[in-house]
Amino acid sequence: MRKILKAAGILAAAGILLSAALSPASADTVVSTVSGGALTSTTAGATLAGVTLTGATQTATGTSTLWTITDARGTGAAWTLSVTATAPPAQPEPSKRPRASFPSAT
Repeated sequence: MRKILKAAGILAAAGILLSAALSPASADTVVSTVSGGALTSTTAGATLAGVTLTGATQTATGTSTLWTITDARGTGAAWTLSVTATAPPAQPEPSKRPRASFPSAT
C-alpha cells in the first residue's frame, strides 16, 4: 500500500511539474495614457515707481522679479510669455466714499 501511495505521489508531482512546464507563460497587458499638463507662469508681483496724481495719463515704471515658468505640456514646443496690465478701477469721489465710524470715547 505504501508503494502505491508513493508511486501515486511521484506521478502527481511529475504531472504538476509537466503541466507547469507546458503551459504558456502568462503576460499582463498594461494600457496607460500619458497626458501633458499646462503651461503656467507665476510671479511675486511688481514694484512700481510712485507718481503724483495730476489727472493726466502717466506711466509708472518698475521691476518684476521671481518669475516661475512651468511647461508641463510634454511637447517641447516653443512658448512666449506676454505680460500686460490695466489701470485699476476708478474710485468714487471722496465725498461719496463710505466713511468709517468709531465709537466715541467717554
